Amino acid sequence: MPRSSLQLYPFICSLQSGEVKALEHAQAIWVAIDQLLDYDLAEADLPIVRENIAYDTSIK
Repeated sequence: MPRSSLQLYPFICSLQSGEVKALEHAQAIWVAIDQLLDYDLAEADLPIVRENIAYDTSIK
C-alpha cells in the first residue's frame, strides 16, 4: 500500500470585518479560540488546536 504524507501549516488569524466565505469547503465558521475543542475535530488536528489555545492564553 502506498504511503503518503500531508503537511499542514496553521495560521493564527483575526477577522477584522466582513464575513467568512467558504471557497474550498462546504462550510466555514469563525469561532472564539476557546470554543475550538467544542467541535468534532480530526484526532490529528487536536495537538495543533491545543497548541494554539496555549499560545493564545500565554499572550493575554
